[in-house]
Amino acid sequence: MVHISNGGFAGYGPGFWGPGHDPFTHSVLGYDEVDMSKVIGQLGFHSERISDPSDVIPAIQRALEANESGQPSYIEFICSQYPVYGQWVGR
Repeated sequence: MVHISNGGFAGYGPGFWGPGHDPFTHSVLGYDEVDMSKVIGQLGFHSERISDPSDVIPAIQRALEANESGQPSYIEFICSQYPVYGQWVGR
């Protein structure tokens, strides 16, 4: 199982791609407040929290190894809540 965490959620509407512009953009309990990989790990999963892009492939390899031995896996990828997009977005 893969979880790409940006520390929040949002709905589609004006200001969706930026912080706090209107009621359509919300911050919830972020990854700094809840470590889902620890929660899932307590359920018996092989679990990891990844924040460095160079750790992605090794984490996937470890998860697949755990799967081969019969253990389910969970990887939480931490990413930016408000990513910067190229000029083409929204045009």
